[in-house]
Amino acid sequence: MNRKRLPELQEALKDRISAFVGPSGVGKSSLLNVIQPGLNIRVGEIGYVTFKGRHTTTASQLHPLHFGGWVADTPGLRQLELLEVSRDELLDCFPEFEAHLGHCRFQNCRHEREPNCALKEAIEAGHISRRRYESFLIIAAEMEKSGKTGVY
Repeated sequence: MNRKRLPELQEALKDRISAFVGPSGVGKSSLLNVIQPGLNIRVGEIGYVTFKGRHTTTASQLHPLHFGGWVADTPGLRQLELLEVSRDELLDCFPEFEAHLGHCRFQNCRHEREPNCALKEAIEAGHISRRRYESFLIIAAEMEKSGKTGVY
């Protein structure tokens, strides 16, 4: 881990309930041991053939953070896949978008490159987190790429 970025990560986790989720052996537990000294979460050895960690965490556990907040260490995932949802249903997963939907210039606005998009205007005005909007765009693009876009 780039320890210079540790304060940035701690700030992102501060006073929140978070979870570390990802494939087995990528270092979720190791990273938690760095973020919160004294946790002593058991970690596996790095394999000499694959140069990857080994599945060690078997159950999710919530840990308090000394700088405020809680973080869950979770067992590794083999595969993560979204349920088949429409783009409108995906928008529902971002409740802070709701007040701005339906106010765009175009009724079928995709909230990407269209002019006079109320959602993008709300982001520019600071009413909605740009990071959350970017997450929406990434998920929507992945859904389209995989063919699991449902009905618009």
